[in-house]
Amino acid sequence: ELGGQPVLSAGEGREPFLTFEEDGARVAGHSGCNRFTGPASRDGARLRLGPLASTKMACTGGMLSRQELAFVRGLESVDE
Repeated sequence: ELGGQPVLSAGEGREPFLTFEEDGARVAGHSGCNRFTGPASRDGARLRLGPLASTKMACTGGMLSRQELAFVRGLESVDE
């Protein structure tokens, strides 16, 4: 669920996800259409992600594009 709405998929295995590398210094994932990666840092209980670099594949359908943008923006706004 993203923003209270069911997550759309661009196909099998292409649902949005986020993983942390073993050392916790980087994240990587898939935003529904594109892959992304970027730095992650933690200071005590505070987590910060980004900036994220992403591939630029075209998404099919406007709703999928909007979902992808919301997902990536949400990740980049993590600073808690």
